[in-house]
Amino acid sequence: MIDMQLYQKEADTLLLCTLEGRLTQREYSVFLPNFESEIRHFTDLRVFFDLTEFDGWCSGTPWRKLSLNSRYRTNLDKIAIVGLTRRALWIERACRPLRYKKIRRFSPHRVEVAWTWIGK
Repeated sequence: MIDMQLYQKEADTLLLCTLEGRLTQREYSVFLPNFESEIRHFTDLRVFFDLTEFDGWCSGTPWRKLSLNSRYRTNLDKIAIVGLTRRALWIERACRPLRYKKIRRFSPHRVEVAWTWIGK
């Protein structure tokens, strides 16, 4: 399951993306356009990926080849990724085409540190 929540407070905008369980082809085909749709409307957007309950991919899904598109010229301020190292690296690599100022990975037991860093 993938859940995306957008939080806005004055000029600050945070997109929380929670990935849980084993992800399927259908979830991939829904997530990618929804994510790109959300980020193209903002500048200085902060994105928080929560992978603490993420178990990986179902076989045959294109998740491992995920590359987020930068065609919207979005200027992301910060990206925080919380999860196991291997899965956090996967999201970090997928975010490389995006223009962002700062990106940081956090282990699952440092969720509070990640929230403090992202500035919620």
